[in-house]
Amino acid sequence: SPLDQITAENVSKLTKVWTFHTGDMPNEATKDKYSPENTPLEVAGHLFACSAKGIAISVNAATGKEEWRYDPKVSDDAIPYGATCRGVAYYEVPDAAADQACATRIEWGTLDARLIALDAKTGKPCEDFGDHG
Repeated sequence: SPLDQITAENVSKLTKVWTFHTGDMPNEATKDKYSPENTPLEVAGHLFACSAKGIAISVNAATGKEEWRYDPKVSDDAIPYGATCRGVAYYEVPDAAADQACATRIEWGTLDARLIALDAKTGKPCEDFGDHG
């Protein structure tokens, strides 16, 4: 809802309308290394986030329905002291046509030191970025 609809007087009446789970859970080798911390990013009705192992996800902000998911397949060996993806960035390519692939992008760094760019609408790697995304 528009932020001006939430006030100090009515905030206590807010209710949870949906919950989303990334499905990114530790295994036996990583159980003591997971430290999921994330700040999701909302843009035009889409909620973008990344899981502890760097799986990028787009969720419909109104319904909580997953729109796309991209797993960069980070090896458990790449986890330093804790598996954490703090968040993603949203980027609009200047002068790009709205229907152009990767006109809007989700970018983030992985635990194994890669920078990845995906089309914000489809979750597919941006071919013109780095090594094909």
